[in-house]
Amino acid sequence: IGALVHLSQLTRLTDLKLYDCRLRDDDVAQIAKCCSARLISLNLGYNRMLTQTSLDTIGNYEWPKLKRLILCQTPITGLSPLTTACVPKLNNLNLAGTCVSGPALVGWLEQASDGGRAQGQLTYLAWSRPPGSQWSPWDSDLVRRLLNCVALLQYRNRTEMNLGSELVDQLLDANNAQFAQQRDWPLSEQLSQIRLRQAWITPTYHTAED
Repeated sequence: IGALVHLSQLTRLTDLKLYDCRLRDDDVAQIAKCCSARLISLNLGYNRMLTQTSLDTIGNYEWPKLKRLILCQTPITGLSPLTTACVPKLNNLNLAGTCVSGPALVGWLEQASDGGRAQGQLTYLAWSRPPGSQWSPWDSDLVRRLLNCVALLQYRNRTEMNLGSELVDQLLDANNAQFAQQRDWPLSEQLSQIRLRQAWITPTYHTAED
């Protein structure tokens, strides 16, 4: 996008939405170079021509004010570039429909156990499988690890989550089996609320009868 060369002149810009703009990796490099110091919100959703290189580029800069990062429907695969040094204030992350795998998501979230990690302050997280792909149930160890991450984020921040109905169903089943004897365990209710909310906001996963 030719207009991106003028970004450096927009000295008060804090919110940049380039949703479905056919961006390429070099466009993201230009955005990072010009805006990383001042952006609070960056929306790159539905730019399907981007690659993992774009996220690697984001990770090479410091984004001291960035709180909201939307990457939905982009073909990124890994989250390791999003470190505390890169995005120290990140609290809203949308990965719906990306190619980020279950192990990649859980591995990144587990770093929240270190209180200094950016992941530990998430208040909103979205993740779901890429559109058109088949759902493969997660293995029990990965589900257990994700449950621990969800419980930690709920305890710390009451984090709102949209994790895709198939995965939430798996989490509910695993949670209920693991804590069937603990009536005061609050996560079952929270996961149920996540599932009910997603029945309204992700209609592609549900029929009218549901």
